[in-house]
Amino acid sequence: VKHTDPAAHEALTGVPLEPILQSLRRVDASGGRTRLRCPIIPGVNDAESHVFAVADIANGLAHLQGIDLVPYHALCLVKSAALGLSAREYPRLTAERKAELLTALRTRAQVPAAWL
Repeated sequence: VKHTDPAAHEALTGVPLEPILQSLRRVDASGGRTRLRCPIIPGVNDAESHVFAVADIANGLAHLQGIDLVPYHALCLVKSAALGLSAREYPRLTAERKAELLTALRTRAQVPAAWL
């Protein structure tokens, strides 16, 4: 889940958010176990409102196995350069900010603490 605001998600990824959420709900409804992986990019999607919306998505999934807040990494810069494309570099997520977001997530997500 790269962004939970539909307009921001489409602007950042080029694809709408809703079909992704629909697929996630279909997999869950069929008993598929899932894990939400959420890349966190400072200044882009590191707001508590995003983390709360991720928690709301998680709370609606019966077969969820966990939630990962993963820091943005610069691997895309190497891949883009190899393809002759440009890519924007973003600031790194600090350990302190990640801890703050995990605390916010724990207040809202109805999942075992070990899943975060």
